Amino acid sequence: MTLGRTPYDSVGLGNGQYGFWFGAKFGQKPGVWVMGPVGQKMQGAPVSEKTRGELQSWFSGAAQEKAKFVRPKFEGDEVSRQLDTITLEQHYMERFGMSRDTIRTFLSPVESGGSGLGPDALSAYNDYAADMLHPYEAGGDAVQMFPGGNTTIARLMMKALLPFSIDGPGTVEGVTLGKVNFAALDAAESQARVRLSSTVISVKHDGDPAKSETVAVVYARDGTLFA
Repeated sequence: MTLGRTPYDSVGLGNGQYGFWFGAKFGQKPGVWVMGPVGQKMQGAPVSEKTRGELQSWFSGAAQEKAKFVRPKFEGDEVSRQLDTITLEQHYMERFGMSRDTIRTFLSPVESGGSGLGPDALSAYNDYAADMLHPYEAGGDAVQMFPGGNTTIARLMMKALLPFSIDGPGTVEGVTLGKVNFAALDAAESQARVRLSSTVISVKHDGDPAKSETVAVVYARDGTLFA
């Protein structure tokens, strides 16, 4: 199977290993699967012909290929400033010719999951801002991704706090491939301890924050509070 190399690609949608589920919201009980949606041209999807065409164009990549658009070159240039004056929803409508209903029904959950806001509230520049942070030319095959996503950052922090918590060297490759030693996370003799299956409820200084050298932590575990 052809698979994407990042979670943001739609590479692979045209090769059949994806499926869309249409449930009660679309009048389907218990629901229907549309398998290999791009290859099947969205046939069987319980939506209008117009929506079917928009989804086909979007998920096949045709919309992105056909749209003539000059991307921002750096943050603060004329293009990025103009994008920041409109919503991402408006930008999608203008650049790709998509309807507001299709964007809000099918694309808003994706944008909201990553940003906490939908395209109706996000700046259009949001779609290009990440590219301005990476030291590589846009396009081509130069994609920068941690193999484990943001867990790599957490693993590096853990390795620094507790060197024996993860096998191998304290490098990106080392903490990604190294096995976690769970027994070392909460060892009584360690100065730093990580409590598993727990949620921190409160963190505050002991006494005057300007003079305090310790903090008080309250956490919940199995329905019980601990300090």
